[in-house]
Amino acid sequence: MEAVRIELSKKDRDALIKDLDKIRDVFGNSKKMQALAFDAAKPIAQYLKQTAPVNTDPRYMGDKIHWTGYKPGALKRSIARWKQYGGVLVGARFGSNSKSIANDGWYVHFAHDTHPVAGGKSTKKSTAFIVDAVSVMGQSTVNLLKENCKRLLDGLW
Repeated sequence: MEAVRIELSKKDRDALIKDLDKIRDVFGNSKKMQALAFDAAKPIAQYLKQTAPVNTDPRYMGDKIHWTGYKPGALKRSIARWKQYGGVLVGARFGSNSKSIANDGWYVHFAHDTHPVAGGKSTKKSTAFIVDAVSVMGQSTVNLLKENCKRLLDGLW
């Protein structure tokens, strides 16, 4: 194995330090990184919306007090991206994030996984659309994030 010796002039060393400081400033800015991640998460959110199951059970379409305002496709309408705790989340909005039951995704776990029902039985049908979205679009989301970071770095020089 051969050792390589690299020597930098004071001017080159100062320029390198300045450039490294720029990189630190850019990637140390959580707002800027959050914006890059928010942009990169768009394809996975779109895929989730396209593949979200739609309830066609007529029992939930009528006028009931606790279902007032419910329309088929509420789960699809609840899919969103939002910024939280220095990161970006993608999924179904529920609780205070949703405005009404018409776009509330509280029941995403019922559609995504099988679950127990009355009588000790369990549902047989589920649609693991979130797992599918991550497996299909996860790599493109990572690639988009890398591309956004590269574009940001290219803008520095």
